[in-house]
Amino acid sequence: MLARWAARMNHPLWRKGHNGCRGKAMSVKVIAMLARKPGLSETEFVRYYEECHAPLILSIAPQIRDYRRNYLQREGAILASRARMPEFDVITELRFDDQAAFDEAMLAFTDPVNAARIARDEENVFDRSKTMFFVATELGSGGRHGGQD
Repeated sequence: MLARWAARMNHPLWRKGHNGCRGKAMSVKVIAMLARKPGLSETEFVRYYEECHAPLILSIAPQIRDYRRNYLQREGAILASRARMPEFDVITELRFDDQAAFDEAMLAFTDPVNAARIARDEENVFDRSKTMFFVATELGSGGRHGGQD
């Protein structure tokens, strides 16, 4: 799924080379919403992702500057009256220093050998029919209020 998405990716927002107001290069951030494979417990899902899948991704794309997995805690969630619980279990963030680093990683992900390795591994842990990937523009207020690391 990741390799297929990377091959299609040609989003104008980050292709245009936007550098922001201060001339600082904008990092590229990818956000993925991923659902665990049916039959896996939450514990099994987290263990497999952390011990197998994340190391695989990092071995293929060392250009990733920051790789975060945010596992949802459904208990105590606050939902609006018409909202439903999301169909995913983790929000994954991949951050790249710049467009060049992102492009290099996408080339690595779409290499046929790597793409096959990723797809085989995803079958062990994710319900690939629910996968969503987005390129995100991250804005922050700086200081204590959400500035970039």
